[in-house]
Amino acid sequence: MNNATMKRNTIIRRVFGRVCGGVFWSGDPSVQCSCCSRTASWRRPVFGPAHLPLLPLMVWSLIAGRLGAADVTLFGMGKGQQFAQSVGSAPVLLASNAFTFQALVLARTNGVVTNATFKISTSPTVERQLTNTGSGTLWRYEDFANTQSQLDATYPTGNTFSRPTYTFTMHTVNDGTRAVVLDFWIQWPLLAISYPPTPQISNLSAAQQIDHTRDFTLQWNSLGGSPLTLVQLTVLDAASNVVFASPTPFSPGALDGTSTSIVIPAFSLPPGAALTGRLTAANTGLPNTNSYPGATGIATLAKDTQFPMTTRPAPPAPRLRLLAVSGSQVQLLATDLETNRLYHLQRSTNLAAWVNVALTNPPVTAVQFNDVPPPGPAKAYYRLRIGQ
Repeated sequence: MNNATMKRNTIIRRVFGRVCGGVFWSGDPSVQCSCCSRTASWRRPVFGPAHLPLLPLMVWSLIAGRLGAADVTLFGMGKGQQFAQSVGSAPVLLASNAFTFQALVLARTNGVVTNATFKISTSPTVERQLTNTGSGTLWRYEDFANTQSQLDATYPTGNTFSRPTYTFTMHTVNDGTRAVVLDFWIQWPLLAISYPPTPQISNLSAAQQIDHTRDFTLQWNSLGGSPLTLVQLTVLDAASNVVFASPTPFSPGALDGTSTSIVIPAFSLPPGAALTGRLTAANTGLPNTNSYPGATGIATLAKDTQFPMTTRPAPPAPRLRLLAVSGSQVQLLATDLETNRLYHLQRSTNLAAWVNVALTNPPVTAVQFNDVPPPGPAKAYYRLRIGQ
């Protein structure tokens, strides 16, 4: 391992319930009383509009958050290849605009960056303008091509005989005008950034019938096996809101090149939804932390695969009815169940602490439960909980 790689390694890491006649039940995500039919709503998290994740903005934001008080926290660029995978098929490049170049400048706060541009050494007279996205802090440039050669002709990576450089010029309020340089090399001419393997989902068929009330494990191919490869999974709804995302790189549970699966926890996804998953893998260059003290510059080469995901409709509200109390035995009947769902029968004497009595994944829509509560309190309350 050479010194450049070693340096890179060093830098780069509810429930409401209602008691009715002594029988209580609830289920997630819909909670409904069998007597009064009161229902609780299930809410899903929305993190905001989704952006093309070829440049891992969350990664860079994490890095930038560790830095000082410069007007710019990070600047960077990336080239990416975009794929789509359908059920039963391998990923294929998008029919158009499959290849992308992006550049960005992230300001520490609103108003401290007034302009940002970049030039490439192979076309020094062409100045490309980054546009403020309206957030006040993010300046962004994006371009697309239909082939890799077209992209490389405009935004070259270079080779052992030529190293194109990208000069970013950032006009700031407190730090003046800063010009800094990036390239797509770790150490020229010996070690260039390389593209990671193309992400491919290996259990995509199973992802078309996800029971959102249970954990779901999404699986994919090897992405090279390197802990330095940045990997991010995002799941978007039809309105392009992010409904699930894997942990930010370098945080506990984050994905990397050694990861080949992730558990999406129960109730993380909305029920009855057509979703789009995106699995992105990116290799990074050596961060530039010296040219602009307090700011970090970085280049990436990434591959992104988008794929369909579908969740089953929300289960119908089950009903739990008291059949009889015979001696110490309590007989209950659960109806309106759905096959291939998990149902937990739980018991409580105080509506605060609940104990699992039985677990069923029924092949039928009605199940009888027999329970013998422990000696003690004269009353016991029961409920059904759906899912894990």
